[in-house]
Amino acid sequence: MSGGTLGRPLAVLDTILQWIIRLVWLNLWWVALTLLGGVVLGFGPATVAAHTVATRWLKGETDLSVPHAMWQEWRRNWGRRVLVSVLCIGLTVSLAITWLSAREQTAISGAVIEALSTVGLLLAAATLSQVTWVTERTDLTVGRTLVAALAAAISRPFLTGTLLLLGLGWPTLLIVTGWPGLLPACGVSVPLLAGAWCIERAFPSPLHTNDDSPAAEVPTSPPLTPLERTD
Repeated sequence: MSGGTLGRPLAVLDTILQWIIRLVWLNLWWVALTLLGGVVLGFGPATVAAHTVATRWLKGETDLSVPHAMWQEWRRNWGRRVLVSVLCIGLTVSLAITWLSAREQTAISGAVIEALSTVGLLLAAATLSQVTWVTERTDLTVGRTLVAALAAAISRPFLTGTLLLLGLGWPTLLIVTGWPGLLPACGVSVPLLAGAWCIERAFPSPLHTNDDSPAAEVPTSPPLTPLERTD
């Protein structure tokens, strides 16, 4: 068999292996930075940092240093990103507890509480699906970041559903198929990369050049969200 015939399959295999290594490396650094912040204070900044790296990969920067890029992004606007993530998760948990406790109320009040908390959970889930990229690209206040994320979610319902399916479906698939051990290796990086690809189709981001250059700074307002267009 000629070298030319073997060359193409080997090149494809090499590309696949390189992407597997990138995804595992990204996931490991996401875990490390999440733990560095004690989970609660590290989850949000680590997720935003991983999303940024995945987006830069899609822009062609496949040779960037993942540790350096993750660390730079994790530190940037750390306090704001922590507040956004803690508020989102806290609100979602509170609504879930309220929904569960509604069954202990009387028939009428329980039904009202359950209906309101269900709507709240749906809105919270929609906001969570978009808040990562809105947080990364903007310097809005915490409240306006959440409102902009919700506006983006409502304006792109198919994208919102896809992001939720990726975020919940991939880890669930690994668990039910008997591969929970892969969660620390690719449980987050795979849906983040797939989600970043989907987001880039709906809300293209500016091209990063490097971590410290002005071109790498995010815009001051989220692109293409109904909220910002009407201000």
